[in-house]
Amino acid sequence: MPTAFVKVLFIGRSWEIPYETLLLESMNSIFKTIASFRPDVLVSSGPIPDSLLKASIELRKRWIHLDPGTEPAAVSAAVEACYAGALWEHPADPGNPLLTVFTGTYNTGDFLADTYQSLRLQTCPDWEWVVVDDESGDGTWERLLAIAAEDMRVRPIRMRHSGRIGAVKHLATQAACGSLLVELDHDDMLTCTALEEVARAFAEDPQAGLVYSNFAEFFQDGRCNRYQGTPWDDRYRETEYLGRTYLEAIAPDIYGRFGPGFEQQYAYYLTVAPNHLRAFRASELRRLGGWNPRLPVADDWDVLARFFLYSKCRHLDRLLYLYRFLDQRGNTTFQRNKAIQDHLALGRAHYRQAFMEANARNR
Repeated sequence: MPTAFVKVLFIGRSWEIPYETLLLESMNSIFKTIASFRPDVLVSSGPIPDSLLKASIELRKRWIHLDPGTEPAAVSAAVEACYAGALWEHPADPGNPLLTVFTGTYNTGDFLADTYQSLRLQTCPDWEWVVVDDESGDGTWERLLAIAAEDMRVRPIRMRHSGRIGAVKHLATQAACGSLLVELDHDDMLTCTALEEVARAFAEDPQAGLVYSNFAEFFQDGRCNRYQGTPWDDRYRETEYLGRTYLEAIAPDIYGRFGPGFEQQYAYYLTVAPNHLRAFRASELRRLGGWNPRLPVADDWDVLARFFLYSKCRHLDRLLYLYRFLDQRGNTTFQRNKAIQDHLALGRAHYRQAFMEANARNR
């Protein structure tokens, strides 16, 4: 007897079998169809779909390829075997995506499409995108739902408005299924090899809890942002990406310093140390207590302080993150600058003794 409630997506040709079925009309819409139909098993015949060869493990383990002349009874048997095999994880199969990209949104507008496009261009396809919307009122949630309807890797979550960035990221990281977590702001972009580079860095260094990279900041009119003073002097270089030249900021070493005192450690001194891209080993983030949901701002400094003090951080000397400055400095960082500085002072006071002890050990 066939298992009830099993959905089968046919690619190439269809068979009369006792399941809910759908025949894919065009290969151009394969992932959109998968996202909307949500098949339990995919059955292809004829030419092997290249796009499925590059799909995530979770999708590939629900896919079988059959000869077009296969008898319907044999197709049903293959569907049953594939469906049953995919219900439980194999010891050698990670099951979940390797990487979770997590994002908080609030009144993001049309920039969300650029952020998503940067994920679609990734050379590593084994990712999910967990997006927590803080009850936007400008259509951001509807845009997000439209993206999720075309890509099953996108997981939209909506929460009652909190206005606390820490609470948004806490929920996003708690919902993450990946073993590696990559932070991506709602109007920014990753360069196309970012996730591949992150995965390789963690694989090469099993002790690393945090991986961070270089970044470029740009205005909507195309101008590049450049910081002045310590430690940014002589830390810029021009880098071309997708036909455009960016001013790449070489991130300071989180373990570096510009003087002997503990206040002169970059991890303590900088408002954001390190800046984006920031990626975390999920098990290590949870061991260190995760994101602090009570912090309205300066939540990233708090997390990074704990990684500096109690884990291992690794720098990738490559441009992996593009940070967008909005017109009239509309980014949250600038709108809430007074609150950020106030909460940084509270955070520095909270971790003061731990930074002093770390400074004494490292001198």
